[in-house]
Amino acid sequence: MLELLCRINTALDPMATCDPTEIVAAGRCWQCLDARSAQVAMLQLLCNIADAIGGSTPGTSGVACGLVDPVADPGVSCQLYVNTTLGNLWNWDDANTVWRPLISA
Repeated sequence: MLELLCRINTALDPMATCDPTEIVAAGRCWQCLDARSAQVAMLQLLCNIADAIGGSTPGTSGVACGLVDPVADPGVSCQLYVNTTLGNLWNWDDANTVWRPLISA
């Protein structure tokens, strides 16, 4: 997940760094969160990123959000889905036409 986030970060900002030492130092303010709160914060940040790049509409490549876990084929080869009620994160496996859970609350 860290590598994916670094790729997203540098794709959105080519001047951004993915130096682990700098990232850990910058992220220290998040250490006060318990595991559940940190997971929810991550999911919300991913939704915010998706909204910023225009990929949060179901049926497009990117990240979609909803109140329940996904069941239907999104119609694209690459999509993440966030269940905002439970805090679950899913990835669409286009080769096997199935949603795979990445983070389950």
